[in-house]
Amino acid sequence: NSSGIPVFPPFSVTQTLIGYNYIRSRRRKALHGLSGQMFWFGTFIYRDVPSEAFPLELRVVQEKEYFYRIAEPEKALCDKLYTMHPAANGRELFALLTEDLRIEETELCKLDADKVSVLAEHYHSGNVKKMASLLRRMKR
Repeated sequence: NSSGIPVFPPFSVTQTLIGYNYIRSRRRKALHGLSGQMFWFGTFIYRDVPSEAFPLELRVVQEKEYFYRIAEPEKALCDKLYTMHPAANGRELFALLTEDLRIEETELCKLDADKVSVLAEHYHSGNVKKMASLLRRMKR
């Protein structure tokens, strides 16, 4: 940039300030195609996930000389469901995914049910377990 002020990719800043984190945002879900909406991003919210689930389904992305971890689509959704009020059953979870989170059914079908099943073992969350079952039923 012409001002001489260094410009850093926003994801790299969070990795520098707090090393144990990764990107799981609405923006990332939009990039994965899970949400038809694009959101402004610039505010980072840190949420706890079970420590045994933290390192799973992450990949490292390089942007110029900066590196950051980013959650795969299945993990991003598991993280979100982990923080939400428990759905009573699969039908309620489907409504939560398609109506509240606005994820298209066709996009849900693209998720890997096996990955979600493995993740469910580490989240200990009813919502995540229900999502694994829901995805297996949707793929039949």
